[in-house]
Amino acid sequence: MAKEYGSITADIAAYTSELRKIIPDVMGEFSNLAQTAAQTKAPDEKTKEFVALALGVAAHCDGCIGFHIKALARLGASREEVAGVLGMAIYMGGGPSVMYAADALSLRPVCSSIRANIVGIWPSPLPPADRYSEWPDPA
Repeated sequence: MAKEYGSITADIAAYTSELRKIIPDVMGEFSNLAQTAAQTKAPDEKTKEFVALALGVAAHCDGCIGFHIKALARLGASREEVAGVLGMAIYMGGGPSVMYAADALSLRPVCSSIRANIVGIWPSPLPPADRYSEWPDPA
């Protein structure tokens, strides 16, 4: 089942507005943190969005993925660039999972049938190009 990232991000934006009303201090500080992190001169904005996308994928955060893909489209990122970053996210989500799986297995040697599944962390490398009208057509 395909996720509708446009709806996901719209819902998050609406409820984020509610959070700003209910807990203005927390949300204000969060906004300040985001703005401060974005203001550094290096790396450039596109690289920062690539990092944010990779972290969103690794954290399985649908909203993060939607917002950062949209930002990357606005910044002119190619599908190939995004796919390369997603490859690293898959690797980093998979590699650390293997390390923790090995640790977990060592804690309960009596459980011989523990099975770890690190395949399928990201079901497809990218949302379909038509998911966002801002996504540039492949050249």
